[in-house]
Amino acid sequence: MMFVGDGLNNRLSDMINGNNSLLSKYKYTIYLIVISLLQIPNFAEAHGLLFIDLIGLDRVSQKNTSELKHSELLTRATLFYSRDFEKTKVLAEFIANNKQSHFGRVKFAWKLDQANLLWFGRDHNPASYWRDSFHHGGWLQPTISRPSISEFEVPGGILPSHTTGLTYEGGALVDNTAGLAYIFSFGYTSIMSSKGLQVPDLIENNRNKPSNSTAFRVSYRFEPFTAGNEFGILGSYNHILSDLSKSKEIEQGIVGLFVNWNFSDFRITSELTYIKNKIINSGTSITSNENFLNAYVLADYHLVNDWNIFARWEDTNNEQSSQYLHSFPKFVIKRNLLGMRYSITRNQIFKFEVSDNQLFTGTQYRQLAVQWSYVYP
Repeated sequence: MMFVGDGLNNRLSDMINGNNSLLSKYKYTIYLIVISLLQIPNFAEAHGLLFIDLIGLDRVSQKNTSELKHSELLTRATLFYSRDFEKTKVLAEFIANNKQSHFGRVKFAWKLDQANLLWFGRDHNPASYWRDSFHHGGWLQPTISRPSISEFEVPGGILPSHTTGLTYEGGALVDNTAGLAYIFSFGYTSIMSSKGLQVPDLIENNRNKPSNSTAFRVSYRFEPFTAGNEFGILGSYNHILSDLSKSKEIEQGIVGLFVNWNFSDFRITSELTYIKNKIINSGTSITSNENFLNAYVLADYHLVNDWNIFARWEDTNNEQSSQYLHSFPKFVIKRNLLGMRYSITRNQIFKFEVSDNQLFTGTQYRQLAVQWSYVYP
């Protein structure tokens, strides 16, 4: 007979002895925070947030046999911490969930001036407007689900989302009412495995030639008179190493356009992404070239008081010719979504949405989703 204490001891032992120990990752976060707290308070400003998400999903298959679960309860917690000093800045973000807990970001910056920073460490790949704008979890995100093209690696995203290296971020005034915002990054990134893209280790020491990524995003912002309104371009070149038997590496080019616009209580967010892959097959000199297109449009309307309603359309073109997407059978190629959002208090949000979805494999299903999100403090 196993007692509760025995089970707990075994669980702790697994965490301590595992190759990818959660305990070690938590220790890294604690070290960062402690080092930051030791600085003189007059010269630094600290900022910490804890985000908690509870998500319930219920699915009904409409075509083909779905490998997805009929119902799921997903839990997620995100610890965000940043601290500003006179000339430097530190930022750390740890995501704990029931799939794979990991650092989303750990980086240090040198402030070149008031608007420009040079970061070193793990950061998000900037070649996605949605992913880079709504990265703290469900409390900030207008919908429950992300557009499939903007999903992170762990839930099954098809594009590298994390880069460890250098990131240059800044802005410049065009005139007194508008400005440019830009971000450029270079570093090592995800590898391909039988389970899809894998979040790279914080310190890469297993391969002499890791996957690498060069990415950018540039936007024109109509500020301050219409704060939030912007449009821009983004792109990325990713050299992805693969552990798959059918391919040894992938050269991937991404280019996209995005628009975020507010009309009083009505907001439109849209993104168009073109992906081109050159797949180098394992054991031969034969390569294959492919490309596909993905787009989404979100309409979000502030109805009354603390209520919003929203709808999102997603579609993918030329996906069936893609050998690359065969590694992502659960990639949602089409989705029509409708939902509502209610701000319970300043730090609690409830969301409800229904959607029709089609996977790359052809499976079609209808999904009902509810979410409770909380931020502290």
